[in-house]
Amino acid sequence: MSDGIIIRNAKESDIEFIIDSIINAEKSGTDRIITCGVFSISESEFRVILREIVLNGIQDYEYSLDGFIVAEFEGRPIGAMVSWIEEHSGFSSAILKANVFIPYIKQEKKEDISHTLQLMKNYGIRRTPNTIQIEFFYVLNEFRGRRIISQLITHAINKLLSVDDKINRVEVVLMKDNISSFNVLKRMGFEICTEVVITEEKILEIFPSNIKIQMCIEGEKLKNLLEKNKEE
Repeated sequence: MSDGIIIRNAKESDIEFIIDSIINAEKSGTDRIITCGVFSISESEFRVILREIVLNGIQDYEYSLDGFIVAEFEGRPIGAMVSWIEEHSGFSSAILKANVFIPYIKQEKKEDISHTLQLMKNYGIRRTPNTIQIEFFYVLNEFRGRRIISQLITHAINKLLSVDDKINRVEVVLMKDNISSFNVLKRMGFEICTEVVITEEKILEIFPSNIKIQMCIEGEKLKNLLEKNKEE
């Protein structure tokens, strides 16, 4: 990559930056962390849990260290994101995510958390099996505007296509009013393929906004994106 910025696979030594990336991506420009709201935990508690979960070696979902790539400048991480092939391991990422959190749920909170998760099912967005999934893309403020996110995304797509070159669809779930991320994806050729409006008051208290979307790119548009990236 130009300007002295390189993109590489994440390492254990990147764990603190990866945790920062996950939390900032979940906040989506607000002060709300979705997972903290769902599991009724503080940000500091979430950071401790994330450290253990990211390092536990489970693959093919949003908390897999192996799925993270990092943009680096002068030896320090400045951007990151995670990607995986949905159901590559035989299990959906939603099931994997739910299972890793079970040991951290306090007994006295189980009933309330179960109720919250049940309500959230009404606003879920299904991830398509055998597609590339992208989550938690984040770049430090001083490095924004340098096309780092688009470079991270295309790098991740090419990385996973080397695992299965028959994949022809990429999906991203985000909040619709996350304008900066939305605009990056739109410029790359992604389109809104699913939109969910949240109306349940309890869920609105957890999410950073009321409209969740899935953006997709596939077929010729995906091919053109990758070809354009090669030329640049």
